[in-house]
Order: sequence, then C-alpha cells, then structure tokens
Amino acid sequence: DLSDNIISSTELNALCFLTKLKTLKLNNLTYIQPGSSLAITFANITRHLNDLTRLEIRNNVLPIEFSINFIRALSSKNTLTALDLSEAGIDPEEIFELSDITSLEHLSLSHNQMSSDIIDLLGESFSENPNFKSLIMANTLEQCEPLIPLTKIKSLTELDLSRNTL
Repeated sequence: DLSDNIISSTELNALCFLTKLKTLKLNNLTYIQPGSSLAITFANITRHLNDLTRLEIRNNVLPIEFSINFIRALSSKNTLTALDLSEAGIDPEEIFELSDITSLEHLSLSHNQMSSDIIDLLGESFSENPNFKSLIMANTLEQCEPLIPLTKIKSLTELDLSRNTL
C-alpha cells in the first residue's frame, strides 16, 4: 500500500522487484516527476507484476490516461480480478478499454461524475465477460436513464448504485 504519499518514479520502480505482489494500492498519490518518466515507470512495473490481482488507483493527481494505460498493459496478463477507480476522474470512454480484462470480477467507479450514457456503455462492455460479478457506482451518476442495459451483464451478482439520482 503506497497510498497517501508523495512519490517519485525511482520509488515506484522499486515495485518491479516485488514480482509476487498480488495487491497494489496507489490511492491519493502525488507524483514528483509526472510525464514521460512516469509512463516508463508504469511500463516497467507492468512487465514485472505477473501475479497482480487487485489494483486501486483512487483519487490521484496522476492524469487518468497514465492509469488507463497501466491497467491496459496489466490486462494483457489477465490476472487482474479487482479494480478500484473511485474518485479517479475516469472518462466514460475509457471504461470500454477495461472490458478487455476478461479476468475482471469487481469494478468500482464510485465518486466519478458520469452521465447516464455510462449505463449503456457498461452493459455493452461487460456483457460478454462471464467472470464480471460486482459493479460499484455509488455517487457516480448525475442523472440516470433506465437501468435496463445492465441486464445484459448476466454474471452480475452485486450492484451498488447508492447516492445517485435514479
């Protein structure tokens, strides 16, 4: 857990040596050297974390495109089962990228302000993933259209839409 820290690329690179790491929490981080060196660091981490199953990238100063590229790279290993992007400022279009993570069981998007289009996108994106079981979207929707598109996700067993305008 590296949450609530001011951290440099050098310190993040140390994660490369923790090859058996299963959980990584990068919540509320401030990065000393954002930019290209950070992108290289995330690429290095991705190459070495072969057993990672749980990733949290909540409430970060980091531009979300770095987080999404990191997640996309990790998804190629197909071990990631839980992903928490609460308060990450994620854009709905980036959700579609997450559908490639076929091992994903749990996704939290809480406290991201999104339009109701996200419901259609989620229904479409995860309808083919038999492992996807849990979707947490507390305090996420500015207003909500019908929830019917979520019924396409046949494997869904947990849905949290608390603190939304439905």
